[in-house]
This record gives sequence, C-alpha cells and structure tokens, in this order.
Amino acid sequence: MIEKKYSYFFVAGWGAGSAVWNALAGDAAEFLAWNDILSGRADIASTIKASEKPVVLVGWSLGGMLALESLLNDSQAADKVARLILISSAARMCGDENYIGADSRAIKAMRLRLRKNVDAVMSDFAANCFGGGGIDNDFAQQYLNMANSFDAGELKAGLDYLLETDLRGSLEKINCNIEIIHGTDDKIIPFACAEFMAENIKNAKLHKIGSGPHGLPLTAAEQLRSIISEDK
Repeated sequence: MIEKKYSYFFVAGWGAGSAVWNALAGDAAEFLAWNDILSGRADIASTIKASEKPVVLVGWSLGGMLALESLLNDSQAADKVARLILISSAARMCGDENYIGADSRAIKAMRLRLRKNVDAVMSDFAANCFGGGGIDNDFAQQYLNMANSFDAGELKAGLDYLLETDLRGSLEKINCNIEIIHGTDDKIIPFACAEFMAENIKNAKLHKIGSGPHGLPLTAAEQLRSIISEDK
C-alpha cells in the first residue's frame, strides 16, 4: 500500500501510458507523460516543487532517465525528493567502447522504420520487452494497446532522447535516496547499466530482479510494489 505522507509521481517509459502503473500506484498517485515532458507540456521539476509533501518519484526506462535528469538540473526539486526509484533505466542508454549499453544502431534503425511502419516497430519492441511469447504475451498486448495512443512524431522524439542523452558525468550531483530496480534478462537496457548507476551514485541501492525482462511494471508488479511501498 502506498502511504499518503508522500506525494507519488510516476513517469512511464517509451510508448507506454499511465495504465502501465495500474498494479502499482495508489489513488493518490499522479502521472506525468513522457511525451508531454519531451514536448514541454509538462515539467517534472515544477510538479515536484509544487507538492506540499515530500516526493517519491518513480520512473520506468525513458521515464527514469527523464526523472533523473530533472533532479540533476534542479537542486530545489531534488531537495524535495525523499526517494527516486529507477526501474529498468539508465544514465546512458547507448553503449560505447567503455560502457555496456544498448546498440545505438538498433535504435537508429527503429527511428528510420517509424516513417514506414509504426505498428511493426512497436510490435518488435514489445516482443523483446516482456519476456517469452512475443507479441502474443498478455503483457505485450497491454503495452501495444497503450502505444496506439502515440503518433510517429512523439515516438521519434522519444528515440531521439534515448540516443542523445548522457547523464553519466553528472551522477555525483544527486543526493536523494535512489533505488534502482532492474531485471537480469533485460533485452532493451542491459543490466550492466543498472550496475553502473549503482556504482556511481551515492545513496543508491540496486534491486536485482532475477530473470526479469525490461517491462517490470507489468511483469513484476508485486515485487515492485513491495519495494516502492513504505511498508516493505
């Protein structure tokens, strides 16, 4: 159960809507849409600073990167955050010669394919996001139902952010308690990205979800709820 002494804000990942949090968030939770943040229609830091209570900020994947970036860029917002919970996220999504991450070539290929066949891109992503079963997996179908609400321009903007954003050099600036939750079988953002954050962020705790895929808010909702809840 989510306790009401905090304000809870949730930011979903690429292609997902607020329904991805249905099994985790209580009635008092608020949701910030990743596409609204990228377009400037919503602002995480301003929302946090307007809260009358300390904040628990939860982000999945792209949403986690947006959440982390907002606190790195606004110390007043960061001071109001009691806990930052990063699920299947990263300080930098794409790998390089000194960092294990996703293959930037695959993300660029997705971006190009969006121009021709959005449905195919989202189906392929969903098949890799939620473990076995491909797009016949119930969780993949739930995700695809949410993805239908985003247009190609919004999806491209999300991929642009994932390709370009690199927060690794600023991690020492973050001071709030951070809990990093990541599946060991994540095929979208490698588990090594979570290990990197845990090693380079003070006050960070890494929760390893054995055999967990990328889509933990749907596939491991009970485990996530126990971590997010104050009563854990």
